[in-house]
Amino acid sequence: LNDVDLPVATDRTFLPFWPASDARPQQKLSIAWVWPILDRPYQGVCRALLSNGLAASMAPGGRLSDLLAAGQSYSAAAQLTWAIDPALAQTAKTMSHPYTADAGPGCGGATAMRADRAAGTWLNELTSAISGQQAFVTPYADVDVDALSHVGLNTDLRNAFAEGRTVGSQLLHLPASAGTTAWPPSGLADSGILTSLAINQVKTVVLNSSVMPPAGPAPSYTPAAQASADSGIGSSLRVLLADQTISKILAVPTTGPAAKPGSAFATQQSFLAQTAMIVAELPNTARSLVVTPPRTWNPAPGLADGLLSETVNAPWLHPDSLASLAADPHPTGEVARRAPPAHHVSPDELPQDYLARVASLGAAVRLQASTFSPSDPGYLQNAIAALESADWPGSRAQADAARRKLLSSTLGYVGAQAKKVSIIDSGQYTLGGSSAKIPVSVTNDMTRTVRVVLHASADGNARLSIGP
Repeated sequence: LNDVDLPVATDRTFLPFWPASDARPQQKLSIAWVWPILDRPYQGVCRALLSNGLAASMAPGGRLSDLLAAGQSYSAAAQLTWAIDPALAQTAKTMSHPYTADAGPGCGGATAMRADRAAGTWLNELTSAISGQQAFVTPYADVDVDALSHVGLNTDLRNAFAEGRTVGSQLLHLPASAGTTAWPPSGLADSGILTSLAINQVKTVVLNSSVMPPAGPAPSYTPAAQASADSGIGSSLRVLLADQTISKILAVPTTGPAAKPGSAFATQQSFLAQTAMIVAELPNTARSLVVTPPRTWNPAPGLADGLLSETVNAPWLHPDSLASLAADPHPTGEVARRAPPAHHVSPDELPQDYLARVASLGAAVRLQASTFSPSDPGYLQNAIAALESADWPGSRAQADAARRKLLSSTLGYVGAQAKKVSIIDSGQYTLGGSSAKIPVSVTNDMTRTVRVVLHASADGNARLSIGP
């Protein structure tokens, strides 16, 4: 109601009812939540963060703060499975000490920031919340595994998985098993993507239920979420299928200008109604359901708590974890399903022309890294992962513009670094005889030792040429 007590908006919604006196034998629906702790990348080639936008999100009342608080309150009771981008945790660690942000060209002119107490508290509480609970890490910066697989950037994908597991172990104290579950962007995957995941030691994959529909006629009930798929390397992957309808319900905006009045309440009621109807379809058969909110979910205040409270308290629901569902070899309610498509490119994947430029940048970075003494195979790999992240915010055009801006600045940085090493006196020299000593000076304005190879050639006129 507004100030003069006139209705702001009206809408129809559901009013689920579950009679307490219902004596029919009921099998509760096992429900497993994926709780996303993900955000856009904030680390590029400079030591300074790309921006300080994360500070507000981790402060009390911010998006990530509220998600963590809700998850922390219900982590054990709701059997949550946390999905965490290790790059986000690493950025929070950086912010917990004095740091810089918003660097200009050449990494100069960055704004100095004091240590962010809220970021440090957020990271400590996240580490505490997931201790002893189910959690998995995405590849570093939550790179677009679908797009990287499709264009053959297998080295980048391998590096992102390896770095994600390393940070997850060292910073979040997660076990090795936290790196064996994958949740591709948009929940989509084809057989080639599944093979790429299996090669990177993934055992369980969370996909949208539309990827593997029932093989035969559509059943009159919602099947169990468990399935399996050929990995393409002589083994099978455990697949957990997130309910497409509930995913769409959670994707409805409940904050910002796109949100309608009462949208948060409608989301809760729809969630209750959908899960109740799934149980009512086949009330005497135990089944499972996987719930995946949007990757950078921004629910209205109180909505996340409300949904988890309903998960714990609704008489037809039984909270469960992804690991528990994946470990069940013969779940009731499981049906035969179609194999994932042989090849499918989502319109939401990173564009191939953009990734071709990233690939060229990666080759230049690896070449530059090879000149360092000692060598540095991880040089700028986290910046490459940021360029390949699936979580850039805004519209598709806005996200594309932000990525390409970062790509341009990264290319400029690598080019500027290359110019810091040069041969001062390259050119032609006339020898006074068949041999002579020619002094050659190499300047290195980088902050690390480099190893260079001198290219010299002599022609028949006793002239020696030294390359640039």
